[in-house]
Amino acid sequence: MSSRTVGWLDIGLATARLIPYVPTMTRCLPYLLELPTYMRGGLAAAVGDTARRYPNRNAIWFNGTTTSWRELDGLANQLARQLQTLGVTRRTILGIHSSNRPEMLALITAASRLGSTVALFNTAQKGDAFHHSLSISRSEWLITEDVEALPKSNIPYVSLTELLTSARVLPKTRVESPRIAPSDAAFYIFTSGTTGFPKASIMSHRRWIKAAFGYGCGMLRLKPMDVLYNTLPLYHNLATTIAWGSCVATGACFALAESFSARRFWHDCRSSGATAISYIGELPRYLLAQPPTKEDRLHSVRLATGVGLRHAIWDDFRERFGIKRVAEFYGSSEGNTVFLNLFGLDHTVGFSPTPHVLVEYDSTDGNPVSDAQGYMTPVAPNEQGLLLSRITKRFPYDGYTDSHDSQKKLITNPFGKGHTYVNTGDILRKIGCGHAVFVDRVGDTFRWKGENVATLEVETVLDRFPTIQESSVYGVNVPDVDGKPGMAAIVADAYTLDLDALYAHCRAQLPEYAVPQYLRVHSKMALTQTFKHQRAATRDLGLRPVEGHTIFERTGDTPWSLRYEHLPRSQNTE
Repeated sequence: MSSRTVGWLDIGLATARLIPYVPTMTRCLPYLLELPTYMRGGLAAAVGDTARRYPNRNAIWFNGTTTSWRELDGLANQLARQLQTLGVTRRTILGIHSSNRPEMLALITAASRLGSTVALFNTAQKGDAFHHSLSISRSEWLITEDVEALPKSNIPYVSLTELLTSARVLPKTRVESPRIAPSDAAFYIFTSGTTGFPKASIMSHRRWIKAAFGYGCGMLRLKPMDVLYNTLPLYHNLATTIAWGSCVATGACFALAESFSARRFWHDCRSSGATAISYIGELPRYLLAQPPTKEDRLHSVRLATGVGLRHAIWDDFRERFGIKRVAEFYGSSEGNTVFLNLFGLDHTVGFSPTPHVLVEYDSTDGNPVSDAQGYMTPVAPNEQGLLLSRITKRFPYDGYTDSHDSQKKLITNPFGKGHTYVNTGDILRKIGCGHAVFVDRVGDTFRWKGENVATLEVETVLDRFPTIQESSVYGVNVPDVDGKPGMAAIVADAYTLDLDALYAHCRAQLPEYAVPQYLRVHSKMALTQTFKHQRAATRDLGLRPVEGHTIFERTGDTPWSLRYEHLPRSQNTE
């Protein structure tokens, strides 16, 4: 288990290192305080302001081609005029279904300039999931790269290529914008839908502006000469809000990749002159899995920002690629709270400027525990708890387009003080000086032998074992057994895996109840488009045999033994 603690000496030394960046960091204060002059106009106004300040600097790098801030703003104005010919006005909802390309950012800006809202569809969603997303977005137009490839619907389709062709002949002068309220929706982001149909979370102009300047100036401290390389899809908030937003706030260049490629990653960083990178999920692990080369440090990247960097590879990632600072953070598309690693400390998501509390929870259903009066109990220092975030005027809750889904996340009067909190569904642990580490999602934590098992911490231990490439841990239902014994789906060679050494490795770092009862060994992990494990799909297999999988089990305090293998030992597992 992680034993990371943060003391006042850590904070003091880190604060001293921040002194040269104070002028940059103070730029975010008017936006965080929501001073009216700075919030007016929303996302498009922020892009326009950056274009005025840095007209000739690169705004976007894409496949070796650059676009200046003046050019980006000009194209946004042309697209806004073309959208007006379609009848797009304030509060019109436009769906965008496209892979990563610079024109998407111009289109988002154009829609914002008209006061309309963009629904950024996950291009990996097909069939019923896509139709559901289309329905809950209430899109009036759907702009897509390939009209023929999408399922037919009653919503009118517009080819992005044709839209751009028509727009490029129009004037680039500024389009008159309607008054945009900070609470207006800039765009919708869709959940992955791995545990049901997707939900559409709302990103308001207020939250986008605060995030862009809070991250860009406050935590990342970018400057106009910086370049932030992003491989994540633009339908993901980390790409469109954190990465691109930080560039808008600071005038830095947003280096955009069509998709993630471990082989091409550092080549693109060198080609674009990247000084910062964004990551999520397993991306850093895939970079580490590439064979080491003499070019691993031949780049200008000094900063990495994102979520989900596992503690087991944190130091290896920094050391191998020469990254000076990891700005890990915590946040969610629909939530109203954030933890920022402002001081650049390792193995933490930082501290939160928002009012919040960690409370006791029931690991069987993930719900907070209440006493006879209905009040909840905050956990003691250094204990893990369910994160509840208080809704205030300064930190409102945008939620989802479906008010019923939004209401399900709210808890009223949990401490008898008349406040309403958002149940984030995430488990964190405070480690000193307000700093925290992310532990797990409540749906991923399970209970075994009367104890709560945090899957992420077990995965961290497994991932440190030399022959395991990656792991995904979950509780499985076993007939006539109380609780859920743990199973670990791991990517490894089942025939050369040293079970005795693996068991000794786990027992040295985990209590007996947390060591998985079962191992499901195979050659490839199922992932979402944003490199998250599709844990639910694997968990639903239970103990069922699957082609290409080998299953091991253990009894009592002993190593694992073979339970099932699909292929003869003369063949690989998959």
